[in-house]
Amino acid sequence: MQLNIDFICHATFLLNLDGTKILFDPWFIGSAFNNQWHLFPKPIDSDREKINNPDYILISHGHEDHLHEESLRCLSKNAKIFYPYTWVDDSKHYFKEMGFNNI
Repeated sequence: MQLNIDFICHATFLLNLDGTKILFDPWFIGSAFNNQWHLFPKPIDSDREKINNPDYILISHGHEDHLHEESLRCLSKNAKIFYPYTWVDDSKHYFKEMGFNNI
């Protein structure tokens, strides 16, 4: 079994387990919270290549620095999205509007 964990930036990590890629809390471009928060340190371009096609995207909670719409829109829509079950029903609609179907 081969396990790699890459820190991308902020709370974004990529776990690769035998070729299955799980992306945690994607925020890797742009700002958050009405342009008040900025990524530091900025992710390097090679990290961006690693995260473009995750198999799974795990969202820990709904704060914009963990559930970042601009970053999510850049990712493969084939990824399966996991998010906290306590969220309101509109969450599924939100992800579907971005093009995700495996929620």
